[in-house]
Amino acid sequence: MKKIVSITSVVALVGSMLMPLASAANTADNSITGYGSTNYSNVTNTNDVKVTNVSDTKIVNNVRTVSDTGGNSASYNTLGGAVSSGNAVNNVSLSSVGNINTTTVKVGTAGGNETGNSITGALSTNTSDVTNTNKVRVLNDNTAWIENKVDAKSLTGDNSASYNTGVGTAMSGNASTNVGVATRVNDSATGVTLGLGGVGGNSGLNSTTGALSNNFATILNSNDVSVKNVSDAKVLNDVETLSGTGRNFSSYNTLGGHVLSGNAATGVSLDTTGNINTTTLAIAMGGFANEAGSAITGASSTNVSGVDNSNKFTVESRNNKGSSEDAPDYCKVSREAFHHQECWGVYNYDEDFSLTGDNSGSFNTGLASVLSGVASIQKTVKTWLNDTFTAIN
Repeated sequence: MKKIVSITSVVALVGSMLMPLASAANTADNSITGYGSTNYSNVTNTNDVKVTNVSDTKIVNNVRTVSDTGGNSASYNTLGGAVSSGNAVNNVSLSSVGNINTTTVKVGTAGGNETGNSITGALSTNTSDVTNTNKVRVLNDNTAWIENKVDAKSLTGDNSASYNTGVGTAMSGNASTNVGVATRVNDSATGVTLGLGGVGGNSGLNSTTGALSNNFATILNSNDVSVKNVSDAKVLNDVETLSGTGRNFSSYNTLGGHVLSGNAATGVSLDTTGNINTTTLAIAMGGFANEAGSAITGASSTNVSGVDNSNKFTVESRNNKGSSEDAPDYCKVSREAFHHQECWGVYNYDEDFSLTGDNSGSFNTGLASVLSGVASIQKTVKTWLNDTFTAIN
């Protein structure tokens, strides 16, 4: 068996986890402010996360295996000749895995956000703000070129028991060939969990404000998430299998010839999985409880209370488009090597043979008997490509 494997592989397994910045609540309050005073209270939380996964894989598997038994001769004997071949079994298994990207981003505040002005003085100016900003960028850029070439043969027989004075007997064993090729490339899983305000909720209140005072309470929550999945896969499966038994000869014997061939079985399984993009976004602001308002306000006072929630999500998945970093290079090499019209996708070339028989029991003086076994082929070809799942909660 001659096996040549050339692998240049970049398998990226990236786990990015940012724990909550603060476990307590965020509070910005002005409380019991003096006459004519100016008061500012601010809480600002900012998260900026960028994750880039660029993976390029080139795997070449070139396998040729031969399992051969037989080729025996028992001829020109006075009292007869007998030949028996054993079983020929050939099992080949190829497994290629590349470009697996797993990214997990968790950003948030466990407590609630609270801002407000309470018991403010006359003619005072009171400003309280809570600002939460999350910005997440995730890029998965995968290019895979997998070439599997398998030539597997299992042969038994080709025996000769001829020209004997006695009985000539030739018997072949069973021949079986099993080939399994499994390829998994470009599997990206991205999970982003963002929480603003946690279970405590967002609250912006002005309470008991002074006469002619100006009171502002503002909560701003902003999420900006962009996930881009670019996957290009080139998979070539070129498989040729042969299971052969028989080609036995028991001829020109005086007392008769007897030939028996075994069974020939061929099993082939091709399983290709590529360009699987899974994106999950779980976004919550204030535990879905937002409260804003003013209570017991002073004469001629100005009271402004607000909660502003903003979400921006962009999920882009491009599969089998030749858009990744090295796609043009692989495309050029692929076309020159295999003369394909297309550069990307899955190509399965499978040619299988299961042969039994081709025996000869002729020109015997006695009784001639020829029996061939059963020839069977079992084949399974599975291709799973370009599966994109996106969930936003």
